[in-house]
Amino acid sequence: MGSLVTLLAIGVGFLKRHSALASFFILLVLWVLFSLNTGNADYQGYEYLYNNQMFAIAGSGQTAGYQFLSNICYQLGFDYLQFKCIVGTLGLALLFLFARRYTNNAAFVLALYLVIPFFYDVVQ
Repeated sequence: MGSLVTLLAIGVGFLKRHSALASFFILLVLWVLFSLNTGNADYQGYEYLYNNQMFAIAGSGQTAGYQFLSNICYQLGFDYLQFKCIVGTLGLALLFLFARRYTNNAAFVLALYLVIPFFYDVVQ
């Protein structure tokens, strides 16, 4: 079912390049796949680092900005899935704003992002 929805989102982005509704649909699909994904190989490792903030400082390969945001969310009492939802919202909002600023085909850009680069981001 998820593959069908993903293919539908890609098709909508290619066919309705200028549509704000298509952009919203693709963003929704991207957000669900990114934020609610718990089945990838790295999930448990990142969840462990999030829940044990003192170990996330040295040698984890995380950037300072990611560590800062995860520390703030941890201190506010968010669990790891809620943190992923926040990161997904921020990241996709920035992607959408960038696409909308530099092109009239935001839905097309989001669909191209969904084709390949997105899946690298989901795993990490």
